[in-house]
Amino acid sequence: MNAKKFSLSAIAAGLLGLASLSANAAPFVATADIYGGASSYAGSDQSLGYVGDGGFDAFDGFGYYPFGLPAGVTLQRQVQLLAGINTYRWVDTFTNSTNAALSGQARFYGNLGSDGGEAVTTNTGFLKVSHENWSGQTYDPVLALINGNNAWALANTSAAITPNDYNDYITLNLAAGQSISVAHFAILVRPDDISSTYDPTASVASATALGQALIADPSTYWTGLSTNQVSLIANFDSVRNAVPEPTSLALLGLGVASLLGARRRKHA
Repeated sequence: MNAKKFSLSAIAAGLLGLASLSANAAPFVATADIYGGASSYAGSDQSLGYVGDGGFDAFDGFGYYPFGLPAGVTLQRQVQLLAGINTYRWVDTFTNSTNAALSGQARFYGNLGSDGGEAVTTNTGFLKVSHENWSGQTYDPVLALINGNNAWALANTSAAITPNDYNDYITLNLAAGQSISVAHFAILVRPDDISSTYDPTASVASATALGQALIADPSTYWTGLSTNQVSLIANFDSVRNAVPEPTSLALLGLGVASLLGARRRKHA
């Protein structure tokens, strides 16, 4: 199945899952509480552009750089709540303002708002699906957190969830005057008609399908960005090429080793 067909199938699966969560109530809508601009933020202040809550305690401050940037690097942020799809998008452009090449690391951080009670159901190099877990129930939305879809992302970003925290460590290698952009997404999924705790199974399935669809083809998520802005984004290809993630590579290695072992035994 090619990337486009996979994307459409995964989006359909995600939307079908969302539809099955409830039939009669108003839909869950992510909160427009991006600090510095409500539904969007554009600017150079690294302390702005994070999401405060997101709705139903999804976050306690998500999407900023609490430990600053490497010396000589400036930041331009464009953060947006994408209307109608409960998705926050961060596009951060890093520029080397010096006259020499530089290397350093930036830490994209978010507090997950789950008070340390995480269940991580998907954990790959590109996608983390997580939700608050209290004896199999949750109150918060299920989160699909996406940090790339290509070889650059695997080589230069390292995203992880620890209790209550999301961190993506971004390695920057910039020539003098060079700019690159790095994008992050958070998709929120929650039943429409439940105002207390709920079984997250259906929401996890929907969030996973939507996250996989974005990875396969993020082009529909570039709303509001110019062609030039999209071209600067280093960690996403418009349609994903077949880049195996570390888990896939490990399985491939085991498979090759098994085949070689079987071949040796046959010749012996």
